[in-house]
Amino acid sequence: MARFNPLAPAVTGPVVRVVVQTKTLGQLYENTFDYMATAPVAVNTATLVAFLTAWEAACKNPYRNCLSPQSTYQGTFASELTVGQTPTQQTVDGISVGTAGATSFPGTVACVMTKRTSLKGQRGRGRFFMPSLPNTFIVVGTAPNVPSAAAQAAYATLNTALLGVIAAGGGVWALAVTGRPVPPATLTSTGIPVSSIQVQLILGTIRRRREGVGI
Repeated sequence: MARFNPLAPAVTGPVVRVVVQTKTLGQLYENTFDYMATAPVAVNTATLVAFLTAWEAACKNPYRNCLSPQSTYQGTFASELTVGQTPTQQTVDGISVGTAGATSFPGTVACVMTKRTSLKGQRGRGRFFMPSLPNTFIVVGTAPNVPSAAAQAAYATLNTALLGVIAAGGGVWALAVTGRPVPPATLTSTGIPVSSIQVQLILGTIRRRREGVGI
């Protein structure tokens, strides 16, 4: 039977996508987070730079606190998805290492996060994987498939930071689940704010990629 999921509403303002790059033992990982402005605002290079600066001030350290010292926070990219005329901006770090535990579990092991909104169905939720699971984030021999209390606390702090509004570049931005453009369209036109992020209590598996290719 075909699914009849409710349509997501039109975006309230421009959407900026943040791509976070980390590296663990030679393997590159990427996570993407979309932020939607609560009202129309002009987007230019200065807007994206200001947004990235504010995002990193709020989220960089909570993100690093979910990585082991074998992992390096490489930096971030920001691109605008609703107009498509502003060049992608980048911050380069490459020296900020993770702070949790001492080593990482195999790169395919990750904690799964589910983003939820007020919209029911597939268009109203999303997910992302937190890679480079620190050794203290699992209690080996007791609950090897479940994030430990330390893991859940660190992820909860990260999720609170991700859900916080970003006031930068003349706009107020909130984490959102956005719709994929339907070809031949290339720009994002629908989106809805994320109301909560849930830490899944069973660890997940991310696809293995060759060195230098992100998840």
